[in-house]
Amino acid sequence: RRKNAEHLLSQSEAQYRLLFNYSPIPMWIYDVETHAFLDVNDAASRQYGYSKEEFLSMTIKQIRPQEDVHILEQTLQRMKQYSESYHKGVYRHQRKDGTIIHVRIESNTIFLNGRKAEIILALDITAEVQDEEHIKRKNRLINATNTFISQLLEVDEWTEAIDRSFTVIGQ
Repeated sequence: RRKNAEHLLSQSEAQYRLLFNYSPIPMWIYDVETHAFLDVNDAASRQYGYSKEEFLSMTIKQIRPQEDVHILEQTLQRMKQYSESYHKGVYRHQRKDGTIIHVRIESNTIFLNGRKAEIILALDITAEVQDEEHIKRKNRLINATNTFISQLLEVDEWTEAIDRSFTVIGQ
């Protein structure tokens, strides 16, 4: 019986390792106290440009742009204060080459080797964020054009229309 239980446990650990390592979704586990990476999968290495060995010598603060580290610290403090076991949000991360990406994070608290840790899924949503910004810029241009046309139609004198046009353009 004991040998069978050990065999089942070993099989379960092997399946976990396979699912974690070969998931197409970038994932990592970090220590809640030290913020050190404890494990990362292949997809995270591809997304961020760091080897597994490099990741394991880093903390989660090192994949954030320097100006965003305070946001991470506030999030970690809030999670600790409210004992949140599940968290999600959109954040900026930085690849090894310095490129900033937007990621949707989902995390759960786990215990690994007796230590409190977080398992993280990090989906790159940079293209979606850029698309949203492009749409917002286009909407602002459309609104400005509509305002411009409305003001032109409200006046009888072309000199007044030109003055209003420059006022709109200046906005």
